[in-house]
Amino acid sequence: MSIKISNDKYKSEKEKYNPDNGRAITMPEWKEIMNAACLWDYGTIHEHEYIANLIFAKVGSRNYRNAVARANKELIQHGKMLKSIRGIGYEVVKPGEYVKTSKKYAEQARKQYSVAKEILECAPKAYMTKEERLEHRNAYDRTCIINGLLNGGAKGNWENPKINKIER
Repeated sequence: MSIKISNDKYKSEKEKYNPDNGRAITMPEWKEIMNAACLWDYGTIHEHEYIANLIFAKVGSRNYRNAVARANKELIQHGKMLKSIRGIGYEVVKPGEYVKTSKKYAEQARKQYSVAKEILECAPKAYMTKEERLEHRNAYDRTCIINGLLNGGAKGNWENPKINKIER
């Protein structure tokens, strides 16, 4: 599989975003990234330096990370998503990889809910007031329900033929 790094075709656009040209950012940084990313093709990789240059930030800075995260959150609503490629930059996720990415997030959620359930199971209930025990019981019940749903879906039941009998 060849990786297509697309920064070569943006050289003129890079010059436009150069602070030496006197261009000022007129909108929030995340919108600058989102506007550029909406034009990127699926499967293309964009280097950290190029993205940081869009918002005049240093690669890896808090401002850079927050702007990319917010832009990615907004991009999802426009049918695009960025995936981090360590040490290189961000790739625009191909449409066929959305399910795989979704499963990865579901697995992370399942693990987090398992930890939450374990914390609630080990809580010292004997030292809680009546109100605290009631709150604990409600939280434990909700956590068990959500954890059960996530364990059923995130660990391989995505392809269950009994569940997926939707005629198209």
